[in-house]
Amino acid sequence: MFGTVALGLFGVPKLTGGAAGLFYGGGVTFLFKQITGVLAVGAFTFILSLILWNVVKALMGMRVDIESEHTGLDLTEHGMEAYPE
Repeated sequence: MFGTVALGLFGVPKLTGGAAGLFYGGGVTFLFKQITGVLAVGAFTFILSLILWNVVKALMGMRVDIESEHTGLDLTEHGMEAYPE
């Protein structure tokens, strides 16, 4: 995220296809475009993740059964304790 916004701050016109960053005289237009891009990717990722996790929760569930939880997954899944004392 910082790298994307940093381009809007420090972008050199000959390296960005003509768009200058805020500190190179480009004003806030390019910076706002970069911030909008970061927010769009963040919103897309959040919404898609929310949908996919709800599908996983509905189809398979998110937790193991109570007995396995109390016994411990090391013993339940592998048949041995991971940290024997």
